[in-house]
Amino acid sequence: MKRCIRGEIRNLFLNRLAMKGYVLCFAASMVLAAITGCSGGGSTQAGSKQVATPSFSPAPGSFTSAQQVTISVATKGAKIYYTTDGSTPGYSSAVYSAPIPLSTITTIRAFAMADGYLNSSVASGTYTINIPVAAVPTFSPAPGSYTSTQQVTIADATAGATIYYTTDGSTPGLGSALYSAPIPLSTTTTINAIAAAPGYTNSAEATGAYTISAEIPVNASLPSFTSSFGGPYVGSTLTADIGTWTNNPSHFACTWSVNSYVAQVDASCGNATTFVLANYYLGGTVSLSVTASNPGGTSGPATYTGMGAVSFLPTGAAPVSTFLDSIGVQTHVGYTDAGSPYHLPAQVAQALQSVGIKHVRDSFPTAGNPSMIQTIASGAGAKFDILMDGSGSDYSTILDNIQNNIGIVESVEGANEVDNFYAEWTPDSGSTYKNAVAMQQQMWQDLKCTGCATASLPIYSLSVGSISNVPNVGNISSYVDMASGHIYPQYDGYPWDNDANSGGGIAIYPLVQSLTIQANSEYYPGQPAVTNNLAPGKPNVLTEAGFWTQPASNGLTTDIQAKETLTLLLDTYALGIYRTYLYELFDEYNDAGGTTEQDHFGLFNYDYTPKQSATTLANLQAILADSGTLASPGNFEYTLAGMPSTKLYGIPTAHSLLFERSDGVLFLALWNDTPIWNVWSTPPSPITVTPSSVILTPAAAPSQMVEYEPTESSGTTPTQTVSGPSISVSLADHPIFIMIKP
Repeated sequence: MKRCIRGEIRNLFLNRLAMKGYVLCFAASMVLAAITGCSGGGSTQAGSKQVATPSFSPAPGSFTSAQQVTISVATKGAKIYYTTDGSTPGYSSAVYSAPIPLSTITTIRAFAMADGYLNSSVASGTYTINIPVAAVPTFSPAPGSYTSTQQVTIADATAGATIYYTTDGSTPGLGSALYSAPIPLSTTTTINAIAAAPGYTNSAEATGAYTISAEIPVNASLPSFTSSFGGPYVGSTLTADIGTWTNNPSHFACTWSVNSYVAQVDASCGNATTFVLANYYLGGTVSLSVTASNPGGTSGPATYTGMGAVSFLPTGAAPVSTFLDSIGVQTHVGYTDAGSPYHLPAQVAQALQSVGIKHVRDSFPTAGNPSMIQTIASGAGAKFDILMDGSGSDYSTILDNIQNNIGIVESVEGANEVDNFYAEWTPDSGSTYKNAVAMQQQMWQDLKCTGCATASLPIYSLSVGSISNVPNVGNISSYVDMASGHIYPQYDGYPWDNDANSGGGIAIYPLVQSLTIQANSEYYPGQPAVTNNLAPGKPNVLTEAGFWTQPASNGLTTDIQAKETLTLLLDTYALGIYRTYLYELFDEYNDAGGTTEQDHFGLFNYDYTPKQSATTLANLQAILADSGTLASPGNFEYTLAGMPSTKLYGIPTAHSLLFERSDGVLFLALWNDTPIWNVWSTPPSPITVTPSSVILTPAAAPSQMVEYEPTESSGTTPTQTVSGPSISVSLADHPIFIMIKP
């Protein structure tokens, strides 16, 4: 039976003829009919319709970025075949189904076919893709040979480029090290780098070979240490010979540390370096770090330890000047109203001169006028610990005043008692603790800047009023040189009445000792240990410590205040506190009724008349006055018999300290830190202390021994003078000083 060829076969045949270049006409249909055995009716005429030619979007042309080319055809249902290698597309070519991504020069050729249609003409489009190439990275200094360590910077001229590099000779890729800071080279190294940027082809590889020929100095022998006093006593000068080094270094830098606290930096220390032990290093361990450099700058660090504990020895005398220098006082020059004694700076300077205090804690007035502090500094020869107090908006004003008055500023302190007074800062975190820490960090950044005149100023930490709030601040040791603490034994001493020996009174020494152990705030025996101190390892400074008078407000009598004040100063010095700022110089206002305790902390009354505490300090200065410099304090062998054996919380109440004046005269301070004021009686009242007869016997008989009692009004007048081999004194409720003349 004869069959007709189906339409799609017929069309295929005709399309092939058309693609061969034949002219299709009715005759062709007849030929086909003859071949198939079918008559050439209308069905053969359908092949005369042709599929529309495909079109490209975007139109062919030149581009500076990768393109996604879409091929479309107007004939419904048409199938598109295409090539991207310039060849003529056929039925075995790729079938178009999605946009074609182009990133290089490409020619696309395409045709379309559909049932009942002749195939379309072949469309052709050439796309020239010119994507820019990222610039090749450059090195500085240029690759080459060097005799010292180099810091290599890599840069690229393409905006927004990211640089990837290797230092092991391998080819860098996007998974290699990302360049972010200069690369230190101390040995011969080859750096390879490429740059990548959005819209760019990765750069060609840059290669830089650096030959470092200098050798790093290495210590060949350990240094030796000597002390000017024959032992590590307070006030002694420690000298270190930094030893011998290989590779001929020409420069040395030395850093002295006590525990983890950097105490002294000698940027150029030569072949030897010295360090003077101050009172606040008592009980510390000193270490020395030396860095040597060769002529080209290549350096090698070496750290030496093992100098042992630097602790106060009973037979070692401390320069008397170090004790007097540990005394400071608080003023309030911001109280400018006529009702406050602080509104007259000349009177403030005169009072400071009378008690011999050269260290003052205060803040520049936030109004920006530093004249009052300048007047006090000039009149009293004093220098200031400047408190960064007030709102955060005042910070820049106070900072400017510090920088402009560097000659009268000796330290800068963070925010005051941030748990009692909200620390303001911009932006406000909503937390007084976070604000205070932010201020402390900014202080460190602004004051410790390289080359700044303020870089050498010690920075004291912020303070808190209660040990329980220390964890709210956290460890801020990275932003402080010394840790600030406050002690008010009338408040903080209450727990001491739990000891059977306290008699309901205040004992200061255990309180101060607990502060040095716990670091930077009040602490009572029996409380849990605080593990998150403000500045572990840093020296302590008491920026507030004092006693209020006026028994009507549960205050002390003025004679008790004087005794407790001198006891406090000896306690804090003996326990290694760098400096104690007494709170405060004047009673703040005239509180005739004696009901406001805040108005009665002064060493002087509000009308500038001295209380017994001011008289005591003036006496102390007169007794210990030393116009010279102690060249070499010596050892003094002696025995003390009859010292009180009482203990509070296991801590002896009796103490002694030996000082030496530049003329060789010695002073032995004796005090019994026993409670002398009952805070629980109604009203509070003195506690009678039974005197102890203490006998001082020097190993070698001095020419003379003289007893002084600074807390008495006639404190500069000797209580007794002895020329024999020993002296007997009565030690009761106040410190005494024995002058020992060789």
